[in-house]
Formats: sequence, structure tokens, C-alpha cells
Amino acid sequence: MNGEGCYNRAQEILKEGEVMKFITILACKILSFVGRLVGKGSSLPGAIALKLCPNILSRLTLPKDIVAVTGSNGKTSTVEMVARVLQKAGKQVVYNKEGSNQIEGVTTMLLNHATLGGKVKGDLVLLESDERFARLTFRHIKPTLFAVTNLYRDQLTRNGHPYRIYDAIYDAVKEIPDATLLLNADDPLVSNLASAGNKSIYFGMAKNDDSTSESDAVFQDAYYCPRCKGKMEYDYFHYTHLGRRHRFR
Repeated sequence: MNGEGCYNRAQEILKEGEVMKFITILACKILSFVGRLVGKGSSLPGAIALKLCPNILSRLTLPKDIVAVTGSNGKTSTVEMVARVLQKAGKQVVYNKEGSNQIEGVTTMLLNHATLGGKVKGDLVLLESDERFARLTFRHIKPTLFAVTNLYRDQLTRNGHPYRIYDAIYDAVKEIPDATLLLNADDPLVSNLASAGNKSIYFGMAKNDDSTSESDAVFQDAYYCPRCKGKMEYDYFHYTHLGRRHRFR
């Protein structure tokens, strides 16, 4: 490239705002490096990056396939198992293995895997997403597949009742109308997320030796059908409110 070409390219970069993207990604990488030296810093670099460039996630070039996983329990385990299976199949998987699953941690992870030009290097992005705040991430990153594991009473001082978390996840689903949902059919709250209108597929367990005719839960997290509001009737239970129902599919 001759001098005039370099000048024109520099003008394009300035015009497109690429300088701020470059600075933001570089700053995140440096802060992450320093954080690793002191044993901290999975979220702080991303938080600072979002201050420098609030739309940095929208300006990244991501792989075509983006999978997100959320739920009360099993997020980290599910993401780790899926990542290992894909890696053994020869895929380069970009995922938040540190478990920092809010938008700041996701930003740190993606910028650390990006070139200074903003291209995330990998065959697939695999995100563990916080069940309360996934919608904030999904405003910028649009998963092609969104898996929801389960909804339980969990961290009550932070999350409150599972119905509150259901509403938060439903709001996240509304941010990604083109995504396919992978839903736990044995959980009446999770399976009802299909009412958002997305293409949905389901997973679950058949009746087995550990299934029971009565729930072993002290507190029932999903007593009434989220769709018809009637009391749910079960053929069998796996655990708490998870099982086969015949009042709600």
C-alpha cells in the first residue's frame, strides 16, 4: 500500500470510529493480563471496556454460531461439558470458563479472544449467561441457540421467587426472536418460555427407578400451571417440581 493508500485507510478508520474500538480492546487485554498476575480481573476489564465504548459488543465480528446457557442450576457444568465435547471434535470454542456470566464478564472474555480489529477467533461462541441479566447481553449479542436448564429457589436474597427469574429470562428471549430455544420439558416454568413464539426444542428424562409419585420438595417452586393457572397434576416426579405433567405440556 502506497502513502496515499495508507492515508486513505487512516481516514476510513477515523471515520468509522475504529480507533476507539482498537483502544477499548487493547485496554481490556492489558487489564486482563494485569488481573491474571494478581489473581483477579474476570469482570473489571469488561466493565471498563463498556465505559470506554458502550456498544463494543455490537461492533465485534462474531462466529456464526452462538450458544447461550442459563438457568438456576447447572449453567457452568453444562457449558464446560459442551465445550469439552466440541473441543474433542476439533472445534475452537470461545467460552467464559471462569464462570463470570454477566455482561461485564462476557465482554472481558470476548475482547480477550478478539483481534485488535474486533474479530473473535473461533468456530463457536458458548456463553454462560446470568439468569437475571441475560437480556442485557442479548441486546448486543444474538445467540442462535438459547438453552435453559431449570428454575428453582436459588439465592433468595438476590433472585427472589423463581417466577421473578422466569420473567427476567422471558425478557431475554424477547431480545432474540430468531434464536432457537432448548428447553427443559420436565420444568413447567422453563418449558413455558416457548410461549414467546421462538422455535423451541425440548430435552427431558423418561420415568426411571428414582422417579416418585409424590414430590419430595418442602417448598413447591411451580405449583400452578404457568399457562392455564390450574393446579398441575403429575404422572411422576424426578425432583421437586420437575417431572411429567398431564395438565401442561
